[in-house]
Amino acid sequence: LRYKLTGVDLDLPSSSLPMGPAEHKWPMVDNRVVGVSLRTSNLALTRGFYEYLGMQGSIEDAEGEKDSLLIRIPSEKDMLTAAGEDEANIRFILKFIPTDESVGVGKAFGHVTIATRDVKGMYNRALQANGTSIRKPNPVEEGGTQVSVVTDPNGYRVMFLQRNRPYREPFCRIKLNVKNLEQSISFYRRVLGMDLYRTHNSAKRREKLAWMGYKEETSGTVLELAYHHGANANASPGMMHVSVVTPNLAAALQYVQKKGHRYEILKSNESKRPEMAMLYDPDGFQILLIDDEFHSQESASKIGNGLKTDKEDTHGDEEKHRSDVENTESPSKENRNGEGNLNLSNAKGNEAAKEKSEKSEIREDTGREISGIEKDIASMQL
Repeated sequence: LRYKLTGVDLDLPSSSLPMGPAEHKWPMVDNRVVGVSLRTSNLALTRGFYEYLGMQGSIEDAEGEKDSLLIRIPSEKDMLTAAGEDEANIRFILKFIPTDESVGVGKAFGHVTIATRDVKGMYNRALQANGTSIRKPNPVEEGGTQVSVVTDPNGYRVMFLQRNRPYREPFCRIKLNVKNLEQSISFYRRVLGMDLYRTHNSAKRREKLAWMGYKEETSGTVLELAYHHGANANASPGMMHVSVVTPNLAAALQYVQKKGHRYEILKSNESKRPEMAMLYDPDGFQILLIDDEFHSQESASKIGNGLKTDKEDTHGDEEKHRSDVENTESPSKENRNGEGNLNLSNAKGNEAAKEKSEKSEIREDTGREISGIEKDIASMQL
């Protein structure tokens, strides 16, 4: 049988797709993927799950909205991080934003992948922490790579990956299921300046995969684009956006505009320079572009506030919500040091983030102003 994509045949070798550095310029060449935001109807249970795996959970002060949960892997305790690297630039945040409605996971959002030295141990701990098994630990077709897949308490899939080569960022991949692989590859290469590292054809699983990102594949978080023959990559209401930091957002938006793609500026500083903007990929996934200076000056917990495009009502009793999270039963400290830990110390995630970031200073105009940008862009390209 021959399984065909639109313009791409799964029987063709990986070399059939162009690979290597994308034809793009600064600032896109220095972009980096820094996070993904998901919705949850049970913040406390979610926090307990990821903290039991050895990660660090912290509460974001959302200033009038329900507090969100930030999940990160502490760099100072993560033995998978390459020594001597600027760890502050590669820390990835998995963010959960509370909602009173049930979360629809859908099929478009695939999973987050976490690199570990102990796939079996992480898999067993995930099951102990209210996770559900999807794939037991076993090798993949490539050989030498061990994987397992579970769902967290929300139903989002988490893959544990054990591989010989080291990853500087343990949150090494975000998988997105797409409807047209060639179209998606073109968007991320042309508009966002990503490189196509490699592709993989699997007639057995009836899928085609492409891995894309910035710089080296193991230097940060990579997007894993997947097309499944005959599968409906429908929407994933629970997913909000993927966050990408760029050295100069004004210059990046000028680049995006020249490629014919629309966006919406969500935040600007007092000198009218953009600090956050949103655009859509061909499948409707939201990509949040963040200016690097703003990202560095502001607390990481502030990134993402007020970015809900569906204007859902998330106001509520913040004090009660915070109490629910703090009262969550979590596994004992003794268990956290056991099998499957990511070489992390016990997370101090029960402490809520109390300090608010100071307002960022007004930056001087670098001369990279955006030409022809309307102040109030009413629509975004789907």
